[in-house]
Amino acid sequence: MNIAIQLYFIVLALLVGFATPILGWKYAIMIFGVSFAPALLFITPELILFITLIFGLIIDGVFEYFFNIVVHWSVYIVGLAGYLISLMAATRSVSKFSPKSIDTGISTHILFFFLFIACLAVSTLNTRPGLYHLIVSVRDYFFLMSAYVIVVRMQINDAFLQRLWKFLFYCAVVQLPVTLYQFLFIARNRLDATRWDAIVGTFIGTKSGGGDSGGLTIFLFSILVLAIELRKSGAVSKGNLLAILITIVTFVAIAEVKVAFVLLSVIAFWNLIGAKKVTIFTRLATFAGFAAFIIGLTWFYDEFRQDTSSTQVVSGEERLEKTLKYTIDPTLIDQSSTVGRVASIFLWGAKNSVEREPLSFFIGNGAGSTVSSRDGLGAVAKKYYPLRMDINAVALLLWDSGLIGAISYGLFVLLILRKAIASRNDETSSIWVKGYLAAIPQILFFYFLSLFYNKGMVANSPATQLMFFIFAALASNWYAHKQKTVYKG
Repeated sequence: MNIAIQLYFIVLALLVGFATPILGWKYAIMIFGVSFAPALLFITPELILFITLIFGLIIDGVFEYFFNIVVHWSVYIVGLAGYLISLMAATRSVSKFSPKSIDTGISTHILFFFLFIACLAVSTLNTRPGLYHLIVSVRDYFFLMSAYVIVVRMQINDAFLQRLWKFLFYCAVVQLPVTLYQFLFIARNRLDATRWDAIVGTFIGTKSGGGDSGGLTIFLFSILVLAIELRKSGAVSKGNLLAILITIVTFVAIAEVKVAFVLLSVIAFWNLIGAKKVTIFTRLATFAGFAAFIIGLTWFYDEFRQDTSSTQVVSGEERLEKTLKYTIDPTLIDQSSTVGRVASIFLWGAKNSVEREPLSFFIGNGAGSTVSSRDGLGAVAKKYYPLRMDINAVALLLWDSGLIGAISYGLFVLLILRKAIASRNDETSSIWVKGYLAAIPQILFFYFLSLFYNKGMVANSPATQLMFFIFAALASNWYAHKQKTVYKG
């Protein structure tokens, strides 16, 4: 792959991403069109996939955090280019592209995704949001799905997909020096109570306000699961696994990421239920013991932190009661006009009813309804200002696409998860393919649980990219497996 072409396209995407929030979409599209035209004959699907990942996981976040330059539109520009490449393949306008018709066996999953998109589209036509809010709300669903389309529609070989998986390892390990710098020179110099939110690695965020630390947590633990599975088959060295572990332990410790304990419990439970020659009683007892240890460790941490940072004495029981109540009670609002993560789902239920607004209840308020930005407020954000309505992904999906849309998106993920579990014991694949097939069900389970915790699962590029890349890798494997079956038959 020509290095000059790679650099040209990266610089082009950076310029367009920088120009979009300043000049607006009209001028950005003009720049993109004029600059992109000469590169059409040289850009490969592999280049699109690689640049999409490197922008979403590394470049966009670094520019915004360290240089205060917002270029996060770049990843969506590259994603849009992915559709153009796929269109060229489909129309056979360039001879070197070879489209393929793939029956991946995932039609049911895609139907649920399209049902979600349909709810979003109909409700959007009903509410007619501004163009900016519309684009912001659908950019992660639509623009980044091109990675899936490219792998499914075009000839992407397994060797390149393996290199992309290895690249994800590098993206994980590079978080260690970045998070240490953020801890030593940025977070420690802030005096506010949320200063540790400034530790976001190379993910989207700012020095003063924090960012997608939750998304980084999910990403690091996903790579940890992948490393563990690949280590079992010898595809990853002990040194690589150790590097991932050191990165995660360091990040969890300095950023005070409590959700990490939940993810550790999930990993332990997943391996217990998959272990051989272990009784169900042993599995449940071990999981209960581990969960008790995690709860005790979290409680001890809270008590220690309270004793060293506060003069107010609160008992463990009072702290637990307050935490549980804030988690589920939609009437408890903190100083930042925010309810608890789970409470945000109950808040949607309290503000919507079938009798009063059946259309909004079932298909939502349209794309961008909860968006709050300098360009204005979405319909829901404006109606309930200054209350934040989209604390987690489930709440965001409910407000935008309604009950039917949110359930459809959840079923889309769960059916993919079910298919991934059925594919993890494929003995005909290489050790790398076996490794990521074994890891993907756990990663998807992380993702599904995180929908109830972090809105970045559907509103930030890194998490969305990782999921669509995983869907694409699964689809590629299903296709290869079907081809082998047909050949043998």
